[in-house]
Amino acid sequence: LLSIDRPGINSIATGGVAGGVGTTAQVFQPGQPVNTFYVYQHKRVNGKPVASTNDIDMYVDRNNDGIINSSDLRAYKDPAPKWIFGHTTNIAWGGFDASTTLRAYLGNYVYNNVASNFGHYSVLQLPLAPTSLHASALETGFVGAEYLSDVYVEEASFLRMDNLTVGYTFAGLRSVQDARIFGTIQNVFTTTKYSGVDPTAGVNGIDNNLYPRSRTFLGGMSVGF
Repeated sequence: LLSIDRPGINSIATGGVAGGVGTTAQVFQPGQPVNTFYVYQHKRVNGKPVASTNDIDMYVDRNNDGIINSSDLRAYKDPAPKWIFGHTTNIAWGGFDASTTLRAYLGNYVYNNVASNFGHYSVLQLPLAPTSLHASALETGFVGAEYLSDVYVEEASFLRMDNLTVGYTFAGLRSVQDARIFGTIQNVFTTTKYSGVDPTAGVNGIDNNLYPRSRTFLGGMSVGF
């Protein structure tokens, strides 16, 4: 948690998002975690966000003044995980060996800036076209960009196997002490509910990275004389 030692200022906007010029989706605010998301509370019907051209129909009027503006924004969710776990395993049996590394984040959230930037039907209108429409528009039905909707703040807890190595050592060979062949995979799998390409793609919880993490395969042999 943090405090702001500046007279007359009780919060500092941060977390600039792609697509919305000057738009920020996070805040430094006393009593809240660093980089807390700062968004509108989106109204939902049967679990689906309301789509409308009128903000008062879509967002909760938190101060009941009949209009939707910055006074209705709320601190919502923390991009930092509450728990971080790591596990390394090394196994050997006969001539075989295997090792792997697992990593898990629990309780972290990510603002899906790729969805908020391209997940509305106005991206198909001239002069913006041709632009790819993000699949989230099929679920939300948003006509225009809704950068400050809490719809885009998604749970991003995950379990990832960062690497896996399997090898076999041949012993008792002529002219050599031993020989080992091995294969390695990096970025083996990621299990998450996050709808973006990678729950760790964002910087400080803002994901506007269109490129997925690569999976690498490596094979080799080592010989001892």
